Amino acid sequence: MRMTTIRRPLTALVAVAALLVAGCILSGQFVIVIPFADDIEATDSNVGSLEINLANVSKTWEEHADDIQNIVDLKFECKVTNNHGDSTAAGEVWISPTSVGSNPDADDVRSHEGAVLFLSGFELAPGADISITFKKSADYITNLESVLDIIEGGVFHVYGIANNREFNITISGIGDRLHGRIMVTFSAG
Repeated sequence: MRMTTIRRPLTALVAVAALLVAGCILSGQFVIVIPFADDIEATDSNVGSLEINLANVSKTWEEHADDIQNIVDLKFECKVTNNHGDSTAAGEVWISPTSVGSNPDADDVRSHEGAVLFLSGFELAPGADISITFKKSADYITNLESVLDIIEGGVFHVYGIANNREFNITISGIGDRLHGRIMVTFSAG
């Protein structure tokens, strides 16, 4: 009687281990945190931009790129600083699956095919800054479903632009982090 009690759990454990080794149970949700390669500097006359290739910066993304089922969520963490001494900054951050080109202006970004408004809804007094944590980033993200679709491609471009006023901001890291970061949650299997 005692042998049967021990064999059932042991047999189940061996079966699960065999399936894992065979590659049958390798699905699940994965979270990757990607630091920006640099700060984003943007003014009313100069669009700040950054290209992100998830395969180049995340081994987890690279390993699962062929079996990604869904991008589940996106969060970001950064500090936004208004470098302008005289006016309130009210900018926008856009995301695009393709490059808008060299030296684009705000209208080029807004009218670029596939570009989506990603971040809006904050204003900064002259010289002020705001730190946006992963938890608070949901308060600022707009068009989340479209943004998740773009990220699923693995390569995307981020643009900081002015919102029809004088503008000079820096998007950088919080605390001891040099640059901003994004957190992508995806399912694969």
